[in-house]
Amino acid sequence: MDVISKYKEDSLEMLKLMYPKNINRIEAVLDTLIEKKFKERNVNFANDYENFTSEQILSDICEFYWNEKPLVVGNGVFYHQHETPGKINISILLLDTFLNNRKVTKKEMFKAIEAGNKLEEDEYEMLQLTWKLFANSYYGGMGQASCQYFNKYSAPAVTYSGVQLTTTALLAFEYFFNNFKFSSLASVLTYIKNIKKEEYYDISKYLDKNVTRDSLKKYLLSKCNFTLNIESIDIIISNLSQDEINKLYYKNNFYEFINDSPVIRKLLSEIINIKFISIKDLDETKKEILTEITNTIVKVIHYNYQIFDRLKIATYDNRDSILVVDTDSCFIHIQPFFDFLKKNFRVNDNESWYATSTDSIITHILSVVIRNTLDNLLNSMHVQDKYKPIINMKSEFLYEKIITTRNKKNYLGRLIGREGHSINPAKIDMKGISIKKSNVNKTTREFFNKMIKEEILIDKDINLSKILAQFIEFGSNIKKSLQNGETAFLMPSKVSDPTSYKDPFKMMQIKALFTWNLLNPENEIQTPTTVNILKLKSLELNELELLISGFSEELLSIKENIYNNKDEQIQKMGLNVIALPRSLDIIPKWLIPLIDYDTIVEDSLRPGFILLESLGLKLYKSNNKELYTNILDL
Repeated sequence: MDVISKYKEDSLEMLKLMYPKNINRIEAVLDTLIEKKFKERNVNFANDYENFTSEQILSDICEFYWNEKPLVVGNGVFYHQHETPGKINISILLLDTFLNNRKVTKKEMFKAIEAGNKLEEDEYEMLQLTWKLFANSYYGGMGQASCQYFNKYSAPAVTYSGVQLTTTALLAFEYFFNNFKFSSLASVLTYIKNIKKEEYYDISKYLDKNVTRDSLKKYLLSKCNFTLNIESIDIIISNLSQDEINKLYYKNNFYEFINDSPVIRKLLSEIINIKFISIKDLDETKKEILTEITNTIVKVIHYNYQIFDRLKIATYDNRDSILVVDTDSCFIHIQPFFDFLKKNFRVNDNESWYATSTDSIITHILSVVIRNTLDNLLNSMHVQDKYKPIINMKSEFLYEKIITTRNKKNYLGRLIGREGHSINPAKIDMKGISIKKSNVNKTTREFFNKMIKEEILIDKDINLSKILAQFIEFGSNIKKSLQNGETAFLMPSKVSDPTSYKDPFKMMQIKALFTWNLLNPENEIQTPTTVNILKLKSLELNELELLISGFSEELLSIKENIYNNKDEQIQKMGLNVIALPRSLDIIPKWLIPLIDYDTIVEDSLRPGFILLESLGLKLYKSNNKELYTNILDL
């Protein structure tokens, strides 16, 4: 098929919806417009296999895509098919080894979880992550010119294919739960055209009533984020059959369809309170019921078409169902489904909600939705059927509660299930949260871990006042501890040899190390090592003399070795930070008056600021400092 014919065919199908009686005239006008407006474009076509670049006509490239069906990736690069004669796909052989080994290891990990063997669980968890890192490092290596598999197109191909897969999945789930909008008349017409062309099925057998034309009109208008001409929508709807009206109304209308379908309600009531994790756990009768529910809902609800501006929508539009989008995952909010069932069905509420079948039912339905969605995308990328299962999304983690943050890959949750395996007791799972970093001291980390476990990831409402009070009390405790000369809240920091830094005196830990060694030549800290960092007030020499006048020996050493040092860099460095050996349990008394208490308290509390913000408290920024407040950010 050539470009003009395909464009004309698609355009006429949409225009027929508005002008069914004038299609011959419309076609003539369309032919005139195409002849007047269409212009060929020349493009440079780089053939990296043969190492040459040629000038091609863009429409010829499109026809090459349709007719020759090359493998197409996310950044638009064409590849040979996997089994092209005379070509060996080294990448797939290597990645298969890594990923198959990971699958085997994860099976052993789940066996250890079920057996309650924590030691083996941790061992296999680390091993499966190692195989994952091997696979990811191959992707990273492809982007390095020094790698023997380097190709300048390969790394971007993986990156942007991931973007296409993730945004396609995100929109599939959002659309399925009725969060979608039309941006133009063309998008409305495309939507109706696609649904009209679907394979016929009798939707009326699932319904207790037909949808009225007025109901469909209101529904479509509610989905427009532009002003749709009422006369246009009236004309379109007037030319639809009752069957088409029903199908258009319930497409992407998940909860409405269940409400209006006595057939689906009856089937759901038969499995709603059966505890199962996957369809394999059901007897044959119940398997057939779940299969019928899934196939019917997917057929009626799922709008399985590519959205051309999906990246823009995924980036800027509000989401209802997807809480977090990660590199290769979508976190779906399934609580509304449970609430819907609880309101409309008799649900066993004597046990935790996740112990019922509700999450298993929706997971099974969404697994079919995403499989169909990915297959449709992979068809457009010309991926052969035997390789499609490699591209997959599965239900991997089940969180009872999750706290998201403004940062990517930065969240924490109460994990209760993993790949069909229950986790009991629940596990606190944190990704990217800064309290896990090595520069957070043990005491501070323990405070935040306790708060997360007992006050945030709990099975009841969060008490913000209590959390805020604990923050204030903790800050006060930090200051008291420092005043008592305790090192419990000092920041640990790794220090390498100064020569390994391009500009050592720009590094706080190097300045801190030099300060200690200059003042304690008999007890120098050797690198590489880990030290405790103590931040001090930035003071002029005369101010410092007043504060530590009672420590004449230390004051003399400071003057001689820092302020009057022959090295201008050390003079300029001054005394505002000092390293303490980790073996030192007590802060030297002469340092107590010089401690910058406010900064250390702020540094200690800062890892938790993002949690306060996620819980709704407003952060305040002033003079490059970020402070928490008791103001709710509504």
